[in-house]
Amino acid sequence: GGDAFGFASASFGLDDDGGGSAFGEPPRKAPRREPGNREGDWICPKCGNQNYKDRPVCNMRKCGAPRPGQERAEWSCPACGNRNYADRMVCNMRSCRAPRP
Repeated sequence: GGDAFGFASASFGLDDDGGGSAFGEPPRKAPRREPGNREGDWICPKCGNQNYKDRPVCNMRKCGAPRPGQERAEWSCPACGNRNYADRMVCNMRSCRAPRP
């Protein structure tokens, strides 16, 4: 087949499944999967946000609730309120560095 100018179409080995084009266009991103569709994804009990399975806390900016079953995995700094991983003995905020309670 040809186009409006009589030229044969060429694919240059690229597919229409996200590979970009032969003319220097960047490849299209793969569609992002919706949370809740993969095994292990979870819904925050505090705000109802759906989170990917690898998130230890809710990624909703105003929520940040811990994943159910991981309440003891982190601690909040009493001096600045920063959340710290359970293995930290001092707050990891550079301006704080308060000891773990």
